[in-house]
Amino acid sequence: MRFRLFMVLWLCLIFSGITTYAQLDTLTYSLEGNTLQPNLKFPQSNSSPFKQYFNYRGIKISKYYEILDSLAIDSKHRVLILSTIVQQGDYNSSIPISEGKRLLVLLRNTGGKWTIDYVNENVILNTDYSQSEPYQGIKRDSAGFSLKYFIGSVNKCTFIFHFKLEDDNFYLNKYLTDCYKIDLSSHKKKEHNYKDKIEGRNLQNIRIEGYLEIQDMGE
Repeated sequence: MRFRLFMVLWLCLIFSGITTYAQLDTLTYSLEGNTLQPNLKFPQSNSSPFKQYFNYRGIKISKYYEILDSLAIDSKHRVLILSTIVQQGDYNSSIPISEGKRLLVLLRNTGGKWTIDYVNENVILNTDYSQSEPYQGIKRDSAGFSLKYFIGSVNKCTFIFHFKLEDDNFYLNKYLTDCYKIDLSSHKKKEHNYKDKIEGRNLQNIRIEGYLEIQDMGE
């Protein structure tokens, strides 16, 4: 009985023309050498952007991604921020915005050749995280670079994360929060500083959502 029910549902799915977009595993991207592509099940068509690539400094990147921002930290390190064509509204399909994440890609220059050092899909907020575009830019500073976000509805907050280059890697060494109520009746600022270098706060492993605490602004 169960087998018969399974077969009926399977046949209905095939003949209804429904396409599912399930992730292949926990990561939404696939990195093989210097080739970066989505790790999602998409319609298999050679004409689709998911099967095409563009070149960035010798790195092959699927056209599923678009460059949202980039920053040269120094002669050896460059940060590349990728959004998806779905999130940017540049691809008309039934693929939900949440299917795939924005990526932070750290590039390294060795002997004049750029390669991907690592990718983190838990740093750059997706467009559906907040009512407006949360990503507000990346800037170089004396120690490394900073990332800026703006989120909230009734209470709105600006977050600025500072990453410091130490031992040839970037670590979160401080972040600032600046929150206010939409009616401007309350306003709070706070600074968090870190001196220790732990794996959970290096750029390769950090999950930025864990630091996005909107302050209590009272009634």
